[in-house]
Amino acid sequence: MRKALLGLVGSLVSTAAFAADPFGFYIGAGVGQAHVKADDGPNGRLGFNHTDTGWDAFAGLRPLPFVGAELQYIDFGNPNAREGSYQVSSLARAPAAFVTGTVPLPFVDLYAKAGLGRLHTTITEDTSLQLFCAIGHSDCQHARSDTTDTRFGWGLGLQFKLSSVGIRAEYVRFSAPNGDPYLLSAAVVFRF
Repeated sequence: MRKALLGLVGSLVSTAAFAADPFGFYIGAGVGQAHVKADDGPNGRLGFNHTDTGWDAFAGLRPLPFVGAELQYIDFGNPNAREGSYQVSSLARAPAAFVTGTVPLPFVDLYAKAGLGRLHTTITEDTSLQLFCAIGHSDCQHARSDTTDTRFGWGLGLQFKLSSVGIRAEYVRFSAPNGDPYLLSAAVVFRF
């Protein structure tokens, strides 16, 4: 009986919120752990597989309780590390558009999304052996790889509903030829 009553109350709250905003417009921003991987560096010698703090901002519409659309900008941070005598760093960003599917429950929404993003990745390698560079060592170089591609992206998440404000946890990943960047984040959502 208690579960049925909770389900009924959740449905009524969802219906009232839908009537107040028939387009289901929302915005939000979050922060979390980003992971960037490159199987080969710009000169083909080094791999890169590191994490950093990333963030995202998003806006979306949910005109139907189960289907919506979302625009999202993801910054995968600036992970860097020493690989042998080289300092390797990466920058990855992706503005993206997603179609979302949602399972609305009384106090939480479960959702999945899929779409396309314009993934821009820069990987830079610099040698740390300045003495060898001064005497003309053949291993001294600065290499940079800069790519921009339209890539498939997908995500899974859950959103806790607290009146017009929500808290969401999300995992978003993009397919890329030499490594799939992802962001695991927590965000604040404002519904209008």
